[in-house]
Amino acid sequence: MLIENNQIILKKFLRKNITNEYLSWLNNPDNTKYSRLKNQKIKKNAAVNYFNDIEEKKNLFFMIFLKKLNMKIGTVTVIRKKKKVGNIGILVGNNDYHNLGISTKVIKLLVGYLKVEKKFNFLEIGTNLAHKAMIKVAYKCKFQLHNKNKKYIYFRKRII
Repeated sequence: MLIENNQIILKKFLRKNITNEYLSWLNNPDNTKYSRLKNQKIKKNAAVNYFNDIEEKKNLFFMIFLKKLNMKIGTVTVIRKKKKVGNIGILVGNNDYHNLGISTKVIKLLVGYLKVEKKFNFLEIGTNLAHKAMIKVAYKCKFQLHNKNKKYIYFRKRII
């Protein structure tokens, strides 16, 4: 499966993508400081189990490539939370590409694809309240505030 625009390519994540580079992204404190997994060391076995779980449940998992350089820089998932609600998780693993608008571009590309595919009625983005950059991304992608508690904020967007 391939989803692309003039800057970004989303390719189906494959088991062979679980490389040392990918594991380094998952274990980089800069990448996980707002994650629920921030204090865990992710080993290959755990990454394979996560991949297998996504495959088994028919969720979506993509590797993010910069088209111009054909370089992988991160991942994005859409996990089915309810029958027609998908939760987006994004990781720009290559720190050289943080704060460049990549997450916004990826989410807009993904939303466009999912509108056509009609796999979900709603998409959600949840993040730690301290993760100001992700909150900006949610608003830039026209997600609406859905819920908030002491630690997390959740956004939702109707796509069909």
